[in-house]
Amino acid sequence: MIQEKERVNYVFLCTVVVYLTASLIISTFGNVPFAPMILISQLSLVLAPGILLIRRRDFRRSIPHAKLSFGTVVLVVILTLCIEPVLSFVNALSQCFVEAPVTETIMDASADYSFPVMFLLVALVPAILEEMVYRGVFFQAYCEEGVFSGAILSGLLFGLMHGNLNQFLYAFLMGMVFAMTVYATGSIFGSMIMHLTVNGLSTIILYVYPFLQNELEKTAEETGTDVSQLLDVASTEVDPWLTVKSLVVPAIVGLVLAVFVFLTIADRCGTREKLKEALHNKDGFQRFRHMITVPLAVGGFLMALLVVAAEFL
Repeated sequence: MIQEKERVNYVFLCTVVVYLTASLIISTFGNVPFAPMILISQLSLVLAPGILLIRRRDFRRSIPHAKLSFGTVVLVVILTLCIEPVLSFVNALSQCFVEAPVTETIMDASADYSFPVMFLLVALVPAILEEMVYRGVFFQAYCEEGVFSGAILSGLLFGLMHGNLNQFLYAFLMGMVFAMTVYATGSIFGSMIMHLTVNGLSTIILYVYPFLQNELEKTAEETGTDVSQLLDVASTEVDPWLTVKSLVVPAIVGLVLAVFVFLTIADRCGTREKLKEALHNKDGFQRFRHMITVPLAVGGFLMALLVVAAEFL
């Protein structure tokens, strides 16, 4: 009988094929508007896993969906805010070597779409669909072999499916944190909240910054203050290495606080002892190797080629 890890590895390969096909079709149409491009991309990611979930008779039990108390939700949001400086550090570090095309695309799209629409496309839809796939389908299957190795592998797939080197690095890290949060809370809602918070904050900043800039210009006109130099400095491209250096301390502090908050969440949800047992497991690498089958290796290789091609071609 086929094991669950083998089944989801076939699902991942199917997901890669559907995603690459959708990307090829989109590319043939030239400049596709941002909204349909995002929706097609999201649908291509959830098609194969969605079929798997629908075919399961124990659909509700296959994905952890425990109700979270208000206090736990608050702690999950705090955990997200603590991990944000770490994600920013990794993102800034990657931009020292590679481009960030998706960031530029989203910034351009914000000029054409209202905030509610962008929040829906960039934050809410991915938070629901991507979490159901990567932390609901993949992580749950790999978790049976090992919690930490399952978090690493599902995070790796999550990073690869973003399709570029810049996003791969911090999405890989996010994927692992999200997976461990699902395990600690016993609920997919934990990672959905984190995902929504991360993408939601980015979307809010995208619209708040131009608003503040406009307000500054209005205030300058009313008071007769010359702020042209200040605006020029703000719009000037900053040395990425200076950004990395400025984020080192916040990233370290955020990481320490994140560990503390995470353990507090595990205590509240009664999973801290299970985490200790998983951490003391000595055969984690061996189990990690057992999770990798031919379909997973082929799918991962195809996405790795896409990631490299997107950067250098």
